[in-house]
Amino acid sequence: MPLGLALAFGRGLGTLTGSILRLRRGVVVGQLAACFPEKPRREIEHLASRVYRNQGMNLVEQLRILVKGLDDVEGRVEIRGQENMDKILRDNKAALILMAHVGNWEISGYTTRITNRATTVVVKVMRNPKVQEYVLKTRERMNVRIIPHKGGFRDCLRALDQGDLLAIVLDQNRPTYDGVFVDFFGRPACTSPGLAVISYKTQLPVYPVFFTRRENHRDHILHALPPIEPPPSRKMDCTREYTARYTRVIEEMIRAYPDQWLWMHKRWKTRMPKEEMEPEKETDDENV
Repeated sequence: MPLGLALAFGRGLGTLTGSILRLRRGVVVGQLAACFPEKPRREIEHLASRVYRNQGMNLVEQLRILVKGLDDVEGRVEIRGQENMDKILRDNKAALILMAHVGNWEISGYTTRITNRATTVVVKVMRNPKVQEYVLKTRERMNVRIIPHKGGFRDCLRALDQGDLLAIVLDQNRPTYDGVFVDFFGRPACTSPGLAVISYKTQLPVYPVFFTRRENHRDHILHALPPIEPPPSRKMDCTREYTARYTRVIEEMIRAYPDQWLWMHKRWKTRMPKEEMEPEKETDDENV
């Protein structure tokens, strides 16, 4: 299909899924209402419908990339924060990237073309093997290497030793044993501390990079934000503080583009124990 027609099909698919079949509609509306209590119900419902339409367009673009590769997004990405991209490119060294499920995060592989360097992404393995296979094929088509979240710490260090861009997606729920609780939209959200641990161990700053879709639906913006310096220690309080800083950056981007986040994901599923008494300790290296 021509791109415009394909994206229109994606929006229709999103409308079917969210407004007619109403798959996870209650989750989306409930989380939006909790995060934006100032918005009236009608606006929340309208926002939820836009969320589904955006995800429908994301799916169509992923399918097109499977066939055409990164050529399909060539000329459709505007960089904002070029000075920060220049810092990432400087000296052709490894870099740590903070990402989230904002906009069409699957076109993050476009960074391989901008930087002419390999990009490695830490991901959560999906339960459905067919979906996992499809996602892996899409990312391989963009020359993106994959490291599973569980037990991937040493692989992350090896990727950085090779000079890769290492991207970690930090907006997914984690079980209590695998995360730290930080504020996210005014509620405690269990979040992986892996990015803060790697930043401390390598003394590499963290560069927040997000993709958002423009109002014309066809084009995208790559937001390269100022870097966050490495944590000064590996004590739990420090790790939590920096994980909270990364999460605040993600929240600010979602607030700017509220219809472009993956609200279907149950981000606050893990509840904070009533008595959370964590001693001062160093964080575990096993998971990212």
